[in-house]
Order: sequence, then structure tokens, then C-alpha cells
Amino acid sequence: MPGPPGATEPLEMVIAAMAAQRSNVGGRLHADLTDHIPSYRTVPRELLDQIWQRHFQRALAVVREGRVPAPEDFDEADVARDRVTRGVPLSDGLRAFRRALSAIRDLFIAEATERGLDPGVIVDRTTCLWELADVASVRIATVHRQAEVASALSDARRRAGFLRGLLHGTLSATEIHSGAAIYGLDLSRPYRAIRAVPYGKAGPDALERSLLVHGRSQGRSALLTVLDEAVAGVVEAKPEIGDLEVTAGLGPPGRPGRGAQLLPGRREAAGSRPRVRPARGVRPE
Repeated sequence: MPGPPGATEPLEMVIAAMAAQRSNVGGRLHADLTDHIPSYRTVPRELLDQIWQRHFQRALAVVREGRVPAPEDFDEADVARDRVTRGVPLSDGLRAFRRALSAIRDLFIAEATERGLDPGVIVDRTTCLWELADVASVRIATVHRQAEVASALSDARRRAGFLRGLLHGTLSATEIHSGAAIYGLDLSRPYRAIRAVPYGKAGPDALERSLLVHGRSQGRSALLTVLDEAVAGVVEAKPEIGDLEVTAGLGPPGRPGRGAQLLPGRREAAGSRPRVRPARGVRPE
């Protein structure tokens, strides 16, 4: 809320004094973040300075106006996308933001006290800065989770595209080696194409998770995705599926390479008897 009559000039003097300290406080904050939040060591100093300036200017506006912006007025999408891309957890992002707001709040109290700002205004603006930290934290968490979902969907689309090309033999050698490096495939080892369709209560996403979990527990690498309501991909060996009920088929062993089609023919992909023997929960067609 606005301060009492006659408080505007002293308040502006406090704001000017705070602005003069922005770079110094920002330098100390940067050192503090890199010392106490290891994930922030991957964030360039230039980017942290930009974010710090944005937070600082927003806080000065709150001190001047005595009003906290609405959550939708916080544009944090670009910062959230960058944090997700760099692997900075949401918890670390919130810790960094609250450290920044705490530094600004301490700076305000010190400058306001030194310049004899009205105690009522000091209490009011300090409360506003606390509220700013709360409102902005909620907004930061929301956009961070949105960025995580968008990143996960984008990764899933890229993985599906790579697997589709790998199975059908349409990828170049460069694309195969690049994708193998990203997804952990050892191109010196043979893989078998797999296609599995669940029936009963389990859906394809649950089947994909089960195949991956069982494969990893046995030290077998696999790369799977959901394509056209079926789980498709490559595995090192016939996977265990636990209690899930599926119709599944395996292709012959082969090394991924340019023009090499790993995907078996239609009868094999459906689980033909010559290729796949019945196992617990597996029903060949």
C-alpha cells in the first residue's frame, strides 16, 4: 500500500541506494549460489546476471508501489525452460530464487533503517517482499513443471522418431550413431526388434515401463517406445514381462546399421510360433 504523506521522497532515496548496490549484492549472491547449489554451476554467469536484474527490478517496483504483481504477470517461462534443459531441479531453482529475494529484502531493511524511513513503511514493504517471494515461488514452480512436461513430450517424440527410423532402416549412419550415443545403444552388439501389444487391463505405457524395468534388472539394455498403440523397439535378449499379459514378437538378432531393417515381418511382429515360444503371460498368435 502507499506510504504515509511525505514518505515518497525518503522511499525514493532508499530505492536509489538499493539500485547502487545491485551489482555488488549480485556478485555475492552468485558466489553464494555456486557454493551452496551445485546445479547452478552449469548456468552461465551472464544468464544469472540477467535473471538477477529481472528479480531486482521487480522487487524495486514492489518497494516503490507497495503492491505485489498478480501471478500471471510473472514471465518465467524462458528461465524455466533453461533450468530444465540444464538439468537444474525445481527445488534448486526455488532455493536460488528465495536466496535472491532474501538478499534484496535484507538490502532494503538496511538502507531503509539507515535513512530513517518511516517504520510503518518499512514493515509494509518488507511484508510485500515476503509476499512477492511466495507468489513468485508458486509461479516459478508452475512454469517449471510445465517446462518439464513439454521437455518430456519432446524427448518422447524424438525417441519415437529415432526408433521408427531404426526399425525400418531409414536412418543414415550419422543419425544412427548420434541416436545410439544419446539413448545408450552399443552398436557393436546385436539387438532384436520387439513388438508387443498388451491385452487385459494393462495399457501400452505400463507394458513399456515393465519391459524396461525387467530388462535393466537383468543387465540387458533396451530402447522402447509406444508406436501405434503397441510397444516397439530393440532389446538385447528376450525380455521378461512379469505378470503382464501380452501378444509379443521378436525379430532375429542384428546390428543396427544404415539400411538394415530390424523390424520383423507382420507374422513375426505379431508373435509367430517359429520365432517366439510361449512364456508366462505371453500369448503367441
